[in-house]
Amino acid sequence: MYGGMNNYGLSVRRAETTFTMLQFNQPALRGFLNKPAGQPGSAPILGLSGYGPDRPIAQGDSEAAKKRNRRIDLRFLMTTPSAGLDKDILRQER
Repeated sequence: MYGGMNNYGLSVRRAETTFTMLQFNQPALRGFLNKPAGQPGSAPILGLSGYGPDRPIAQGDSEAAKKRNRRIDLRFLMTTPSAGLDKDILRQER
C-alpha cells in the first residue's frame, strides 16, 4: 500500500487524473456524446478505467511487469443503433 491506498485506489486515481487532464487540455472532449444531447441515454463517449491487479497485461513480479501494468484503459462508449434505424439507413442507401 502507498500512503494507505491499495492498488485499486491508485488505479482509480491514475484514471481520474488522466481523464481530468485530457478534459483540461481539450475542453471540447466534454461535448462529444454518443447520442444528441437531450436524447435518452445520451452520455459522454470517453471513459477511463483502472483495474488494479485484476487485468494485468504483463505477468510476473518484476519491475518491468509492474510498470507495464500501471496503466489505464481509454474507452469510447458508443451505442448500438436501434433495429428501426438500421432499416431506415438501408432504405436511404437504395
